[in-house]
Amino acid sequence: MTFDLNRKSQFKMKRLMIESAIDKALKDIETNPFRGTRNLVDTGLHFSASRFQKNLFEIIHDILNNEESPYYELVSRTVLNTDKNKLKQFGANIGYNSWTYGASLIREQERLKGIHTPWTILYDFPKKMIRWDFKLISDYISEGEKTGIYTSMLFPESFDSQYEEILDLLSKHKDSGFIIFEKLQNISDSSLKKLAGLNNVMIVPMLKEKDFEKNHEIFNKIQSKKILYSIGIFYNDKNYLEITKDGFMSTLEKFKSPLLFFIPDRKNNCSIKTKKHIQQLKSAYRSAIKYSYFTIDLFNDMDEINHIISGNVSFLELFGTSYYKTSPFSKEKFPISDETKLEKIIFR
Repeated sequence: MTFDLNRKSQFKMKRLMIESAIDKALKDIETNPFRGTRNLVDTGLHFSASRFQKNLFEIIHDILNNEESPYYELVSRTVLNTDKNKLKQFGANIGYNSWTYGASLIREQERLKGIHTPWTILYDFPKKMIRWDFKLISDYISEGEKTGIYTSMLFPESFDSQYEEILDLLSKHKDSGFIIFEKLQNISDSSLKKLAGLNNVMIVPMLKEKDFEKNHEIFNKIQSKKILYSIGIFYNDKNYLEITKDGFMSTLEKFKSPLLFFIPDRKNNCSIKTKKHIQQLKSAYRSAIKYSYFTIDLFNDMDEINHIISGNVSFLELFGTSYYKTSPFSKEKFPISDETKLEKIIFR
């Protein structure tokens, strides 16, 4: 018990130091984007405790040796257009709580119990959902934090009418970082008002080709409230060539997003060939640094982070509070009851 209290105390102290350093770096970026951005990366490198983080910040440091890098625009634009408290809390929740402190808990469970714990959990709410229990989901988030899971990703497809209720739930878990992959029609004035009050959430509107010309008003509203956001695209066998053309990728610049999430479309055909094509292009885009946004292939990058944290690949996706899956592309699913604890699911 004493060990746990000491560890928690050290966690809170280091967290305060990181927040103070982030505050200074963000102010520097406003006055001098080049110097401030490099200072922010140096801060990340200084506080990096894992091999994954050190490698990440060293790569970014090398990229920023080129003062013409579009990533300077990415950082400067994001800092100027986003509430500083959101950048600080969300960044520290993911970068420190999840990838440092949480990662240490995950590795400890791996060593002591042989348990493969994912660093993030997906919460999916398909249209044909049998049920969902927000209290049970809140319990799962709290349980997850105790095992080292401080990142959650939500796909709120079906609870359009209860969208604001889930935002209220997320506001109670201030130590976790949440990424919400949005349907554009979910984004209303009232939900934006709630999102503006949350510092631990990033929203990711999922784009379609037809959205490009008609949804600037929504993004203008998001930007006016200084909400942290990125953009995402579902890819499949039909659209993957079109959405990876240079012309299309350049068009995405208009959304001024720091990140672009490529997500395999599991409702339509998405072959292994298509997934490999996206993985290769993602790597090529990162190396070429052609665009002022950073490209992520969601499931592939989730696996890579898992492997770096614990040497294993682990996946967990909850479908409301009805059932769960342990592989993103498997058809096998397992039931959840009111008595099912998250620990039982992870330790299965």
